[in-house]
Amino acid sequence: MYYKKGLGSNVHNELDSWMTTAAALQIDELDTYINELNADIDTAKNGIHYKYNKSKASV
Repeated sequence: MYYKKGLGSNVHNELDSWMTTAAALQIDELDTYINELNADIDTAKNGIHYKYNKSKASV
């Protein structure tokens, strides 16, 4: 599945392509998700790119 490949790995550069593909499906729930990602796209890409995040570091 493209979603798992793109978002389940460190290939953060594929996020834009995945978002375009998902938006073309015109599914309300995906559109909402994509809009939220776009609101802070740098954070979303960093979350995919780096192996750690704040929730893991604060545990």
